[in-house]
Amino acid sequence: MTREVSDPRVAHQTLLPHPYPAGAAEAFIGRCAMEWEAGKAATWAITRRDDAALIGAIAVRLVRAHRTGDLGYWLAAPAWGKGFMTEAIDAVATYSFVNLGLHRLEARLFPDNPASARVLEKCGFRPEGTLRGALWKENAPRDVLLYARLVTDAR
Repeated sequence: MTREVSDPRVAHQTLLPHPYPAGAAEAFIGRCAMEWEAGKAATWAITRRDDAALIGAIAVRLVRAHRTGDLGYWLAAPAWGKGFMTEAIDAVATYSFVNLGLHRLEARLFPDNPASARVLEKCGFRPEGTLRGALWKENAPRDVLLYARLVTDAR
């Protein structure tokens, strides 16, 4: 996992630090079960079918009081453009609405990541606006695009 998230192309499009610190992958994996048990988040590995190699991760941070979730994900660069993330987002959205009882899923992305915007739109997410200077990344404020999908949205 560390090698995949250490790719500067992946780090640039996510909130993952670059370089990815030693031991951070193990710490992340250790937190996943605790966050699930506490009802704070659900996290899944994204793997290839043929050899089960880890190529990414996807998570929903839960705000149960509002029946919403914040979707976050990353995918190793060699897997980009092959449908993995579309399949993962579709599956997680369905699980979130059906099994977690969510009404709304939100996703945020950087404007210079049109591929992620296309995937979200394929999965029924709609653009809702730009959050100007919302995140600090690479020593500068960056705008963020907000996308959302409601359980009632046609897919």
